[in-house]
Amino acid sequence: MPLFGWSFYDYEIQIRRQSDTANLHQSFIRRRHAIERRILTTVTLVIGGFLVAWTPYAILILVQVFINIPHNPPIMITIPTLFVKTSFIWNPLILIVRNEHFRQNLSMITYFNQRSDSSRDTRVIQVYVYQESMIQ
Repeated sequence: MPLFGWSFYDYEIQIRRQSDTANLHQSFIRRRHAIERRILTTVTLVIGGFLVAWTPYAILILVQVFINIPHNPPIMITIPTLFVKTSFIWNPLILIVRNEHFRQNLSMITYFNQRSDSSRDTRVIQVYVYQESMIQ
């Protein structure tokens, strides 16, 4: 009889461990899917930013090459060029907005920089006096 009781107890423990392992595995899979979804959204935003920045300029160049409009208004050339010139800043901005760890580290870095700048006394000048024998 005690052998039967211990066997049943051992079987119950094994079942609970398997269900706990399955729950951990499910939570790992859910977390991994959430991370992958977030990465996919970030990559999509980066690609979209690239397309938004460069498509007007590409269209302008294709129109100038193949249609050969004799006089283009300056605003028609300026706006696509400005979009292209802003394209270099879009990726860092997207990554700052989307990456929580980067935002935390950035705020910590700026906090330490502000703290070290405010604690410095700019009126103090350090002067080192060397003996002539030390210089030679």
